[in-house]
Amino acid sequence: MKRLIALTYYSIILLLIAPIMMNNQPLVIFNTHSVLSPIVSDYTEQTLGGDSDLLIDYSKESQLLQQYFVISPPYPHSITEHQKPLCQFSLSHPLGTSLSGQDNLVYLVYAICYSLLTATSLTTLSVIAGSTMGLLSSLYPGKTSAFIQWLMEVIRSIPLALVIVLTQQQLGLFMFMFTCTQWSRYGQVIRQQTNDLMTQPYMIDAMLSGTSPLNVVKTHILPHIKHRWGKQIPYTFINYLATLQGLAYFGVEIINKPSLGGLIRDNQQHPDAILITIICCGLFKLIANHICD
Repeated sequence: MKRLIALTYYSIILLLIAPIMMNNQPLVIFNTHSVLSPIVSDYTEQTLGGDSDLLIDYSKESQLLQQYFVISPPYPHSITEHQKPLCQFSLSHPLGTSLSGQDNLVYLVYAICYSLLTATSLTTLSVIAGSTMGLLSSLYPGKTSAFIQWLMEVIRSIPLALVIVLTQQQLGLFMFMFTCTQWSRYGQVIRQQTNDLMTQPYMIDAMLSGTSPLNVVKTHILPHIKHRWGKQIPYTFINYLATLQGLAYFGVEIINKPSLGGLIRDNQQHPDAILITIICCGLFKLIANHICD
């Protein structure tokens, strides 16, 4: 669990600094009367003493920039830049370019970040929803428990293919429906373990003494089910991650963001396609081993 949180934290940090480290625009331009930051705002050529009121094309205006002190990113390619498609590995493009002309190294960095954050979000929603339903089913037997059990069975019967077809390119709806098809596992596990705890003397005493259900959960139930979360969460995360990458590879784009599956798909015609595939699969294995160990 701690490793998953740390991995998510570093993904957010990397996603924030990626535009600074990888960009085809200067970070800072020291003008005569001001300091310009092209990665934050757009500027016209007139801002730098040019004649046109068009936005500056930094890839073509090297002469215009020569009279100013410019700080550029370490890697001069961005996620929105398009070069010659399917370029081989080189010093300027260490992993070449994809079929659409995007730099594969830049795409790979963003793909890792977005893939990890999406899988983490889905895992978090599943844990919260499933645990809540499982606890409610145990604490409130009768009609409430019967309704939750019925709801779990209905949701588990929803085909994943139907969810994908109905929610393509709709991230919010996909996350909700896909989570609904998965949280029932947590609901069943937490319900079973909570039912076992309800027979313990200290639980019976707490319920008879009038302790609120919230305090019962916080004091007596959560400490006993945390270890089940620690065992189940890593595998749920890997399941989500693998599912999202598989869908992206087959062209089912749930979110219009870079992904490892999309990187492999866009480089099928690349001269070094096998190496790119090995790199993506190797990264996935490293992430899986790090989370599950």
